[in-house]
Amino acid sequence: MHYEVLREELRAYYLQQHESIALDCKKRCWDELDRRVADKSLSAMEHKEIQYDGIPEFVAPQIFRNSFFYYETGTIPITAMNWSTGAWTYTRNKKAYDNVNPRIAEEKEHCINVPVYMICGQYTDEMNHFAFDMKEILQNGIAPLYQRAVNAANTADCEEKASFYHSMATGLRALGRISESFSNRATQLLQIENDPIQRNNLLWIAETAKRVPWEAPQTFREALNTIALLQNAIPTLEGGSLESMGRLDVLLYPFFQQDLAHGIATEEEMYSDLCDFLVLWDSRWEDQWKQMDNEVNDPGYTYTLGGCDQQGKPVYNRVTMLFLKANHETKVLYPKIKCRFDSKSPEEYLRLINTDISQGRTTIIYQNDETFIPALVHCGIKVEDARDYWILGCWEPVIPKATNEHCGYISLLKILELSVYGDFNRLGMQLQLETLNGEMNYEEVYQCLLRNIRSVLLSRRKVAMAGRPYWHQVDPHPIYSSVLDDCFSKGLDLTNQGPHYHIDELICSGFANVVDSLLAIKHICFDTKTLSLSEFLRVVKSNWAEDAGIRHKVLAGSFFGDESVESSAVACRFHEDLSRLIEQLPRNENEMVNLGYMLYTEMAKWALTMRATPDGRHDGDAFARGLTPSYLHHIKSVASVFSAMDCIDTRLCAANSVINITVPFRNQPLSFWDSLIRAIAASKVQALQINCVTKEELLEAQKHPEQYEHIVVRVCGFSAKFVSLSAKTQAEYLERNFFDY
Repeated sequence: MHYEVLREELRAYYLQQHESIALDCKKRCWDELDRRVADKSLSAMEHKEIQYDGIPEFVAPQIFRNSFFYYETGTIPITAMNWSTGAWTYTRNKKAYDNVNPRIAEEKEHCINVPVYMICGQYTDEMNHFAFDMKEILQNGIAPLYQRAVNAANTADCEEKASFYHSMATGLRALGRISESFSNRATQLLQIENDPIQRNNLLWIAETAKRVPWEAPQTFREALNTIALLQNAIPTLEGGSLESMGRLDVLLYPFFQQDLAHGIATEEEMYSDLCDFLVLWDSRWEDQWKQMDNEVNDPGYTYTLGGCDQQGKPVYNRVTMLFLKANHETKVLYPKIKCRFDSKSPEEYLRLINTDISQGRTTIIYQNDETFIPALVHCGIKVEDARDYWILGCWEPVIPKATNEHCGYISLLKILELSVYGDFNRLGMQLQLETLNGEMNYEEVYQCLLRNIRSVLLSRRKVAMAGRPYWHQVDPHPIYSSVLDDCFSKGLDLTNQGPHYHIDELICSGFANVVDSLLAIKHICFDTKTLSLSEFLRVVKSNWAEDAGIRHKVLAGSFFGDESVESSAVACRFHEDLSRLIEQLPRNENEMVNLGYMLYTEMAKWALTMRATPDGRHDGDAFARGLTPSYLHHIKSVASVFSAMDCIDTRLCAANSVINITVPFRNQPLSFWDSLIRAIAASKVQALQINCVTKEELLEAQKHPEQYEHIVVRVCGFSAKFVSLSAKTQAEYLERNFFDY
């Protein structure tokens, strides 16, 4: 297996050499760029053009002895992926954000510190979750895009547009220069290489890198390398993180067909190339990840398979199959796979997806087209565009014609906690919320909570709307904009209202805990009148120490996921009211503000600082992820989890919603899994993370980790070997529900 030899070579490089090479490259590059702009007053767009022009001189092209791929620029530190050479413009111009309303800026800092919300950037998602549609370059190469930008710069009707197009052209030319640097490096190495296999690889790189991707790739191998190169070269020049390669089976299938038809490569040869391709990304990260805090860091590399095309026809082809087969054989954790499916998905496709998961190895997210495409259409996206979505990062949807501003998370449960404890001033919050008081009836409690949620959502929106007008003055992105037709036709960068769709996402966490808390207040204080509201809240604030028996009554009561009429009614009402609050938020013209339910690695630190809540949580207890029921209740049947979703109108979740389940179905035949996934397609579930393992196995893995290296679990947007997780993350995972069928 050739990829194992390549894996060892890559691991040695990334573990021992890459970081120092990338950091040295960044320092030398930034020193030179600083020298070029000394004593000059320039716009951010002019800074970006200088950045594009300068960076290729400092790229350190790495060519590996056991690979034909040319992709590693030696410029992106793994310990600081968002702060590579391409972050220079952002660093120089972030002072432009000082012009944002000081009161809003201060309120933002207080809300983040508490935290009631989090933003993946200063005011918007300036450095993360970027996507680049590679279709245009794969079909036509960079050269036509470059020439289009040059022509537009020469005929622009104003200086600002001319600067935008000039910068775009310089950036696109820089991509070609980076590719040429690999050709030059391969030519140098040919002078000292005698091994015939290595010389073959070097000859291929020396010839191919001179023309591809400046010219369109002609073969499957050239197309695959183009994707690898762009995945590294674009962030090298542009900054931030490029977190999805797109729909690889859609992009690569025409090259696969052509190579077979013309005898250029066999299916076996293309499969071997795919295995090597996957190992590139897994080896880049795996050992580094072990040395870092793996509850926080995750490269976000993803690709999407399956689904349907823009006409609604199913996408499942030989490339889809080969990717799934290669993922199984190579045992990679990265790139992360997002598999789109529906009730009509081919049986072979579902079996290939299900094979690894049924064996206790979870690296795939199931994304349900039957619920998610209608959600995208419901929020205003054309159906043909909605059908072409893919997933980046953890769960965030990408529409190729849109900016995708995954701006962070809203902690619904923290808002409830603050409503209970009422100590906003002690926490230094400028945002004033209302406190629940003993004189309220249930409806008043509910409305008070909604008003507090609205205040937080408004704060978060004010922050985004206040900062966004300055984004293009901080760090414009002409390369990303080059494949967005609306950006090009308007002469406006994606950071400056250029794209066809402008999407903001409000991602909420703690949904099940809030619903359970409302049910507990209703049951204890108003239905049974066991305690008054004041008495009950006092027990909660004592961390349940004042009356542990009340906590037992709370946990014995109704909860989200028990399939009762009462819990369904509360969950449905809360979800629809939350959606209504978001619909009523201020927004710019043509802007969409979409609701989602999920949470990433923030789950650990947010839970640790969260005090006891009315649902029965103690101080520091974990809370529910996405739309998964709370861990405080034992739900025996996984069918109950899916039934609980029946009350949720997921058309209102255009930012995606996630369910996490762990099931002991290891010995079930694949036909069982096929039936399960088709049943899920007919449910309200959007994104599903399935782990197939028992608690007993994981407890044994803690005792004998060397025997359980094969168990890979989906933690919260990333997958990891269970035995590689920290003790605290293993403990949190073991607290989760383990379901039967």
